[in-house]
Amino acid sequence: MRIRFLVVIPVLMLIGTSMATVTSAEVYRHVDKNGKVTYTNTHLNGAKKINLNGTLSKVKMATPKNFPRVNRETQEKRNLKRLNILKDELATEEKLLSNAKQTLKKDDVSLHNRNILALKKELTSL
Repeated sequence: MRIRFLVVIPVLMLIGTSMATVTSAEVYRHVDKNGKVTYTNTHLNGAKKINLNGTLSKVKMATPKNFPRVNRETQEKRNLKRLNILKDELATEEKLLSNAKQTLKKDDVSLHNRNILALKKELTSL
């Protein structure tokens, strides 16, 4: 029973996270002759379709009353500090990219290009 519980919980969590983004996917529940429950997006013999109706994507959790809060001024200071750190990291990666191009290290060039793209994406989200 415990092993079944340990298998089912991660599967349900996986289904929950995938259903939050793809609410139109079909999910089937299959129980084999040993009682093992399997959730899948492909139909198996004897599997029953689960009708979720997008309920998982609508679930909202309330913020606990004792959840720590930050005032606006403090958050703005943190955001500014984060922005400066990201800009510094971006400048460093651009220098490293330039050096990698000069030494013709393709793997390093690829790595620094990916890092630069990730940093720029992060900066645009601020």
